[in-house]
Amino acid sequence: MADSGYDTKEVRDVLGSLKFIPLIPFNKRNTKDTQKINKMPKKDRDVVMKAVKRNGAALRHVSEELRNDREIIMKAVTNNRDALEHASKELRKDRDVVMAAVTQNGFTLQFASEDLKNDKAIVMASVTQNGDALQYASKELRNDRDVVAAAVTKNSEELQFASAERRNDRDVVMKAVTKNGFTLRFASEELKNNKAIVMAAVRQNGNVLAFASKELRNDKDIVTRAVIQNHNARLYASDKLKNERDIVAIMRR
Repeated sequence: MADSGYDTKEVRDVLGSLKFIPLIPFNKRNTKDTQKINKMPKKDRDVVMKAVKRNGAALRHVSEELRNDREIIMKAVTNNRDALEHASKELRKDRDVVMAAVTQNGFTLQFASEDLKNDKAIVMASVTQNGDALQYASKELRNDRDVVAAAVTKNSEELQFASAERRNDRDVVMKAVTKNGFTLRFASEELKNNKAIVMAAVRQNGNVLAFASKELRNDKDIVTRAVIQNHNARLYASDKLKNERDIVAIMRR
């Protein structure tokens, strides 16, 4: 138990009172322990506060009434990444509570109210902490240039959740493909035919030539750079360039 920060007595007396049995190692658990745990109150506010101060995950075992206690929820979300999931519906509308939660773990944006998923400051805090949170932002904010840029800077794969307009935004897409060439597959058809974008993508990973436009798969500069980065990229070049002398020479290096 030393690794989790609790000794056996503390688990029994505090977290145990919330039926938090999984935190007691199997080799230390017995019938007497379980009976004692089950008899302890789940509604005792002081006990609950002690528990969530130590581990916000304890929130999942408390009464509905205490899941709507703002002080308890604030304490829980500030020390556990996932506690917001177990807060009351009312407190998932509370801006301060949700801000505290997403600052710890942006992915918990999924549990916020619809109004707060459309709050730019909340969503920016979320995607800055965890780019994956973009998928839970409102449709409006998935079209916000600042929000999408912040998300793809954190995790380039999040380009897939951006609006069509942002996936056609040269600066946003350039940020994504420079970090991860494979995100070219989420770009608009127009940008898949943009030489600068595709060049940046194949420099990062030659195999993304597969996602470039037909025209650029027949562009010698693009194909050369892609094959230099990864010889397998030749498979995605136009028939004309696959057998072009200079391209073949690269394969022999």
